[in-house]
Amino acid sequence: SGSTSGSGRHSQWGAGASDEQSSSVGVASASAAAPPLDCAPPASLQRTAPCAPANVGSHGSVCLVWLRDDMRLRDNPALLHAAQGGFTSVVPVFVHDTGENTLHRLQGAVRVCKHESLKVFSDTLCSMGSGLVIRSGDAVEELLAVLAAVTTGRRCVVFNKRLEPWHRSRDQEVAEALRSARIEVEAFVGNALYDPEELKPIERWQRWRARVRAEEAENRGLAADSKARSGVPKAQEHISGFGSYRFFHHALEELGPPPHPLGDVKRLPRLPERALRMSVGLEALGYGASAGKDFPRPSRQHAERPTAKQDDWAAEMRRYWSFGEAVAMVRLEHFLAEVLAAGDFEGRKRLRADEQNTSELSPYIRFGELSARTVYWAAKRRREKTSQKLFEDPLHPGAIKANGTFLRRFVWRDLSYWFLYEFPTMSEISLRPQYETEVWTGTGRQLQRWQHGRTGFPLVDAGMRQLWSIGWMPNYLRHLVAQTLIEYMDITWKEGLKWFDWTLVDADVAINAFSWQNGGHSGPDQWEFVLHPVHAAKSCDPEGNYVRRWVPELAGLPTEYLHRPWDAPPRLFSARMKNVYPSRVLQDLDAARRDHASRVIEVRRRHPEMVARTGHEWLKLPNNPGLLAKLVTRDEFRAETQDFIYKQTPAASGAKAGRRFVPAGRGGDSAQAVR
Repeated sequence: SGSTSGSGRHSQWGAGASDEQSSSVGVASASAAAPPLDCAPPASLQRTAPCAPANVGSHGSVCLVWLRDDMRLRDNPALLHAAQGGFTSVVPVFVHDTGENTLHRLQGAVRVCKHESLKVFSDTLCSMGSGLVIRSGDAVEELLAVLAAVTTGRRCVVFNKRLEPWHRSRDQEVAEALRSARIEVEAFVGNALYDPEELKPIERWQRWRARVRAEEAENRGLAADSKARSGVPKAQEHISGFGSYRFFHHALEELGPPPHPLGDVKRLPRLPERALRMSVGLEALGYGASAGKDFPRPSRQHAERPTAKQDDWAAEMRRYWSFGEAVAMVRLEHFLAEVLAAGDFEGRKRLRADEQNTSELSPYIRFGELSARTVYWAAKRRREKTSQKLFEDPLHPGAIKANGTFLRRFVWRDLSYWFLYEFPTMSEISLRPQYETEVWTGTGRQLQRWQHGRTGFPLVDAGMRQLWSIGWMPNYLRHLVAQTLIEYMDITWKEGLKWFDWTLVDADVAINAFSWQNGGHSGPDQWEFVLHPVHAAKSCDPEGNYVRRWVPELAGLPTEYLHRPWDAPPRLFSARMKNVYPSRVLQDLDAARRDHASRVIEVRRRHPEMVARTGHEWLKLPNNPGLLAKLVTRDEFRAETQDFIYKQTPAASGAKAGRRFVPAGRGGDSAQAVR
C-alpha cells in the first residue's frame, strides 16, 4: 500500500498483516498537490472502449473493491487505491448483503434510483475495460467466493466506509471475518467532509470555549495565573446551543478545512473473466422493479403479478432524473455557473418553488455519484459576491459571498451524520426523551390525505404530489409540508419521516431523522419558525405557477384565489372544481396550531427537571455521563404560551411582538442538506 500513501484517507481499522502496512494507516491531510478542481466529467467517463475482461492467471495479486454508495471515478479513495496499488487485477464488486440486519434497507424511490445508478456505473467501468461484478447473499461469503475464484496469490479487499452506525458495525464485522481468512483489508473515509468518528465536537467545543474564556479574561485584565486565563476546559462544562450550526462550527475550527478531493481513476487493471462470469446481473436484484400504480406496502417493493406497462409508479422519476457521474458533473457545473454565481441561492430566489434555483444535487451525493468533498471545494473556489440576501443585516451591509449558504449545507450534513453516530436510534426515538410522551391527535385518514396531496391546501398538495411523482421537492417546500403535518395536523414527525424515507430519491436516514426531529420539537435545534400552508406562497409561489403545474384541477383560478380556493366566489370556484379538489383537512389553522402548542407545553410541565431557568431544555449526553447540553428551544415554548411570537402573514414576513419571522431557520438556514 505504500504506492498509494498520498492518495487516500485510511481507516484506523488496519489494513493487512504487516506492521509496515498497519503503521501507515491514518487520516491523511489535504495535499498541497491536490489536482485542480474543474467540473468537467473525468476523461475516463468519455471513453467508449468495449468491455473485455482479461484471462488473468490465478497466481497474481487481486484487489477486490467492495462498492456500495460510491458509484464514481473522481474522489473515490478505495477505487483509486486499487488502481494505483500495483495489483495484477482489480475486481469491482457490488453485493446485495442479505447478512446485514438493519431496519433501514433500500426501499421505495431510492431502491429504484440505486438500480439506475448501478447500471450507469457498470457501463462506465465496462468502457474502461473493467466491469462490475454483482452478487447477492451474505457479504462475507460472497466476497470470499469471488476472491477464491480469481486468485490463489495476494488478496486484498478495499472499501469506503459508510456513515450510518449500523452500516459501520456491519463493515467492521465483514472486515474482521475477511482478516481472519488472511485477506488484507483497507477501509477509507466515506462520503462526508469529515469522518464522524474523528469529529468529537463536544470535546472540541469545550476547548474552544476555554480559549474564548481565556481571551475574555485577558481583556478584563485578570491575573495571568487565574483559572479563567488558563485556557483549560472545565471538568464538567455544560454545552450551550448543542446541535446548532454555531456549536458545530466552533468545534470544526480546530479541525481546519476539510480534505480536498482525490484525483480521477483513469484506468484499472483488467477484470478477470472468471470474476465477471460470477456476476448474477443487475436485474436479478429486483431493485428496478416498480410495477403498480401506487407505492406498495413496506413488505414488498413492487406488484407481485405483472401489470400493464403503463402502471409504473416510478415512471415519472425515471423521466425526470438522469443518472451517473457524468450527468452529475454537468449539473454541478450548471448550478455553480448559473445559480450560485448569480447569487440566486443566497437570497430569496432559492425559496421559489416555481423556479430551479436550488442545486438538485442531493440524489447524486446520496448515491455517491458525486462526493461531498468534490461539490464543497468546487463551490468554495467560487469568488462571486451578491447583494441578494434573505434578510438585511445592519451589522453586515453591502455585498456578501454568493457561496456562503450553500457551503453551510455541507456543515449541516456532517452534523446530521455525527448526531446519528452519537444517537443511533435517532430515526426512531426522540432525542429529547420526554417528547416520547407527547400526545398526538391527528388521524390516520388525515395522514393519508397529506401523503397523497389531498389536504385541501393547494401549496401543500402541490409539494406532496411533486414528491410522489419525481421523488423530490425544493427544501422550502419540505419545511412547509413537514410543519403542516406537525404544527397544524398534529401528527408525529415519525410518520413524516417514514413517508419521506419511501418517496424521496435522496432519502438519507441521518439527514431526514435530524430534520424531522428538529421540526417535531424533539431534536436538538427546534425550528423557531412556523410556515403557514397558505401564506408561504408569498415567498415560494407568488404567481401560482407551481400550484398550477402540480394541482392542475385548480389551474383556471385567478392567482388571487389559487392558494385559498375556498375564498373564491362560486362563479370562479365552480361545482366541478369542488367535486375534484377536496375541502380543507383543517378549517381553523390558528386554533389547530394553538392546540398543538398546548400539548408541547404539557410535555414540558410534566418534565420540569429537563427545563432550564432560561426556559431552554436540557439533554443528558449518553456518552458523557454527568454532562448536560442546553438545547435550542423555541421562544413560544420557553414562554409557555400558545400565542404566536412568530407568525407568517399574507405580507410574507409579518411578525408579532416586533420579532422577525425567519422563513428557513435562524439566519435563513436550518438543519438541511444539499438540495
